[in-house]
Amino acid sequence: MSDEAAAIRNVFQQYADAVNAGDIGRYGATLANEIVFHAPDQPPMEGRHSVQQWFTHSWLDTTNSRHLSFAIADINDLGMWAVAPREV
Repeated sequence: MSDEAAAIRNVFQQYADAVNAGDIGRYGATLANEIVFHAPDQPPMEGRHSVQQWFTHSWLDTTNSRHLSFAIADINDLGMWAVAPREV
C-alpha cells in the first residue's frame, strides 16, 4: 500500500472514530476548510464550520447510538482527487 493510500485510509478511520465518539472537534479536524458537503435532503453546505454546525444540530443530537465504519476496497488516484469505492 502506498503512503498516500495509507494516509487516506487513516483519515477515513479518524472520521469514523470521531463520529462514533460524538466528538465534534475531532470530526471537524478531518474536514477541509473549503469542504462542500451534500447531506440528504439538504442544500449543499460550504465550509468546515457550516458542516460542524449541521453535524451537531441535525445528526449528533438525534443519534444516541453510532457505529460508522468504512470498508474500502481500493483507492484510485485521480490527480487532485482520490476515490475510495466501498466494498460490496
